[in-house]
Amino acid sequence: MGPSTSTAPAEKSPDANLQEEIGKLLGHRMAPCPQIEPDTPRPQFENDIERIMSAVARLTSSSIESLESLTSELFNIQKCLKSEVARVEGEVDNALANIKIIMETIAPLRSISSEMAAATGRTIHSGPAALASR
Repeated sequence: MGPSTSTAPAEKSPDANLQEEIGKLLGHRMAPCPQIEPDTPRPQFENDIERIMSAVARLTSSSIESLESLTSELFNIQKCLKSEVARVEGEVDNALANIKIIMETIAPLRSISSEMAAATGRTIHSGPAALASR
């Protein structure tokens, strides 16, 4: 082996790597890309590759912007829902406190009604059921 021979495989150019990746994506429906000197005019398929890459870049950029917009919108909705949950929890707490006050107010009346029933020997009905039975 002389100094002009090499055992390492030749590295692929970036265009060849790109062509290989696009070929994988398209299911090997494209013909292999011939190596062309930089000064020669580009064949149509290379222009197509550049257009495809440009379109993919634009779509990716657009998709990222859409996702960022959706993420922002979801955070706003989440903030709104959290405040609504806090508001509803406050209303439930107020309702429970009012029920407790009503129960504490009614409790002495129930004990009076029970004492009167025991003294007279008959049951005293109160509320809507008492009106219906008369």
